[in-house]
Amino acid sequence: MPREDLENDMHSPMKPKIGRFLINFSLCLVPPVSVVLATIIIVASFAPEDFVRSRFTLVYSIVVWPVVILVFCAVLAWIGTSLPAAAIGADSSLRLAAQRGLRSFWRTMGRLVIGNFVVWLIAFLLVDRLFMLISTHLSDNLHIAFLFILASLSQLILSFPAMLTACALCMAYIEEGGET
Repeated sequence: MPREDLENDMHSPMKPKIGRFLINFSLCLVPPVSVVLATIIIVASFAPEDFVRSRFTLVYSIVVWPVVILVFCAVLAWIGTSLPAAAIGADSSLRLAAQRGLRSFWRTMGRLVIGNFVVWLIAFLLVDRLFMLISTHLSDNLHIAFLFILASLSQLILSFPAMLTACALCMAYIEEGGET
């Protein structure tokens, strides 16, 4: 490739906007992180100490985490198309993303909820229950090996929603007339 072509390619308007991508992604994280922090502060401040130690993880897993997922999915359905736009170097302003998001909100929200919530529910039920059932019947050496296998399986399962989220946001971006 000649040097002139390389220089022209580097200055093309379709160059990925990594900084914009990171800023927009960080803005998408603010609402769900706020829900998590508020929950932890409220529970730590007002709940009895034995509740915090014994039941907080269960309550958090069953009640708070689905709310966090729904908030995150709503934010992504609204302004998340700025992420694929930034990735391909198109206009990734939040104003345009919000316009695209309002037009495709419910369709994208459905895809995001199914992709994130259903996988979370399967992972929670399958991995957690599997751990409880099997770990009580294993020796110490097998228990450590099983924990490693279970942790690896959990990471594989929990990386799947990120891929589904990326697909859902790209689909919304393209369906709402984003550049391809």
